[in-house]
Amino acid sequence: MADKNLDPLPILSKTYLQPNRLEHFMAVYETQNVHRAAQKLNVSQQAVSKTINKLEDTLQVDLFVRLPTGVQPTQYADHLARRARLILSESRLATLEIDALRGSKQGTVRVGCGPSMAGRLFPLAIERMRGRNKNYGFTTYVGHTQKLMPLVLSGEIEFAIVAPPASVSIHPELEVETLYEEYDIVIGRSDHPLLLKPDRTLQDYQAYPWVASHGLSTIWTSVVDIFSGQGVDPPNYLFRTDSMAMVIGHVMASNALCMLCREAIQPYWRTGDLAIIPHSQLVISRNIQVITRKRGQLSPVAKMLKSIAIETIMSEGLKAEQQPKGC
Repeated sequence: MADKNLDPLPILSKTYLQPNRLEHFMAVYETQNVHRAAQKLNVSQQAVSKTINKLEDTLQVDLFVRLPTGVQPTQYADHLARRARLILSESRLATLEIDALRGSKQGTVRVGCGPSMAGRLFPLAIERMRGRNKNYGFTTYVGHTQKLMPLVLSGEIEFAIVAPPASVSIHPELEVETLYEEYDIVIGRSDHPLLLKPDRTLQDYQAYPWVASHGLSTIWTSVVDIFSGQGVDPPNYLFRTDSMAMVIGHVMASNALCMLCREAIQPYWRTGDLAIIPHSQLVISRNIQVITRKRGQLSPVAKMLKSIAIETIMSEGLKAEQQPKGC
């Protein structure tokens, strides 16, 4: 094989990197095992190995180090993977656009949203979208900003609606559209003992266990800072979880407290299962934002869904934030 120090990226424009070859490469890159990659793609192991060998011959570099238990990506594979994700994404979006122009049903639009949007607002937006166009399916990735940003950057999803804490920076290659400000406030069960105290102090909140979220660790850090800044020992957290359902379930079943936005608890607040236990200092603001790739272009269907989602969030979501803090 030729010069192993050669940077493969300039060669990319000279190669015939068809999507199916890049799919083989990405399967090996992600599984780090040719056999598992072949199973994932439902093709023979020989076909995948042949594709990888052809790519390495064309690019004149080793993409993987062969090991007894699998393969290990090289720096060249890391570079190629970033470009391959974008190429595959653009290929999929091009197909979606052509199918949209033909008025046919092909594929699925992939988008993302934060946990607070997933329970009510985003499903409502998708239903409104389906009322206008029933030809397309939708896949929604739910997660916090740090999880969704890489998916938007790589083209795995076309856009995401997120609510990053102030300490989380949006990647410079992402376009940001801010919709409105939401607030994380203290949440407890509807018959929580704290609700019986008219003049609650931070010490009162400190006396109860708290449930925190791994995905929103910066929110917990802010809670600790609020208590520490007032000379009060931070509360103990009972456990941390990435499951919003587990956070809400445990708060409903115990005297534990947590910080959530009003939108996240709307269904439970309406049924009387959860209550806001307000304190003027225990309020953390975040901006609801739509993030897209600066150098990317949304498919027509994604553009329509984005527009409907923004319209839905601005009309329905603001109602939650306009409620009095002590409701």
